[in-house]
Amino acid sequence: MGVSSNVPFHFRTRHGGKTWLIVLALLAIWTLMLTIAAQAASTGRYTLTPVDDGFLRLDTETGIVSLCQKADGRWRCQTVEDDLLALRQENEKLRAQNKALREGQTAPQALPPGQQPFKLPSKEEIDKAFDFLNEVLRKFREMIESQTPYDNGAEL
Repeated sequence: MGVSSNVPFHFRTRHGGKTWLIVLALLAIWTLMLTIAAQAASTGRYTLTPVDDGFLRLDTETGIVSLCQKADGRWRCQTVEDDLLALRQENEKLRAQNKALREGQTAPQALPPGQQPFKLPSKEEIDKAFDFLNEVLRKFREMIESQTPYDNGAEL
């Protein structure tokens, strides 16, 4: 038939041995999956690490760390402050503010009581200020010109 007689019977198939390669590959994948499942089951959700005051408990699903201590005959676990979590929350808050600013959806900030909003002076107010300044400069010039120079015997 086309199959060598030197090949054992269990390797002889109508596909030329390809079926056995597929079976071996599936067996290897199944073994790997069982190994991973066994490791996950043996590890559990929490990992405990001894410290001076008790244990640090790591939640392997969420990454939250808690300090577990024995007080009054009972074990209590309190979440340890997570700087990274606080930074992530601040980052998200700033991203939301930035997005709102870009979209122009922020409400104007309220002024303190009694304070008026800043507004630019009108053209008439600017002209009035310049007129006042010109009058001050004119009077200053007249005052200077009316003074006699100090003479200590030298000619100016």
